[in-house]
Amino acid sequence: MDLLRYYILNHSVKEVEKVLQPAAPQLIKLLPELLDYLPGLPTASATPNPDPKVEKQRTFLALVRCLAELAQTKPLMLIIEDLHWSDATSLEFLLTLARRASSLPIYLILTYRTDESTPELTHFLAELNRNRLGVETSLQRMTQPDVDLMLRTILDLDGPVSQEFLDAVVPLNQ
Repeated sequence: MDLLRYYILNHSVKEVEKVLQPAAPQLIKLLPELLDYLPGLPTASATPNPDPKVEKQRTFLALVRCLAELAQTKPLMLIIEDLHWSDATSLEFLLTLARRASSLPIYLILTYRTDESTPELTHFLAELNRNRLGVETSLQRMTQPDVDLMLRTILDLDGPVSQEFLDAVVPLNQ
């Protein structure tokens, strides 16, 4: 939702309408403020007792449709960090997106900590692997000099970071 809100706030009404209009009836349920930006958009007809599974699938497909539309203009890279903190529904959506993204100019980069895995994440990763939808790359822990260089770059420092500060930050990398 944050990505869609960011898109709405940083693009013209014409661009937003082009990308979101096909999925608008479903998206308005998630982003009612979309009507403030595009008041002419149709809303989905209310179903008295919608099946939650069907509604979830419709929402997933609406979100995938928006991302696919964005990718038609130019390739899209979507980076999602700390996947190990994702809930089951988010992982289910990402699997739906990964399946569709394999035929689109969409590149997903997903990061997670192997030591903080959950059953849902394990299932998600197994599905990606089973469907050959991803490539896993393991990263090594940063050394103290690497952390020093990273901090100097981020903080735009000319000299090294104090040892006291490094001693506080380096364990966070473990």
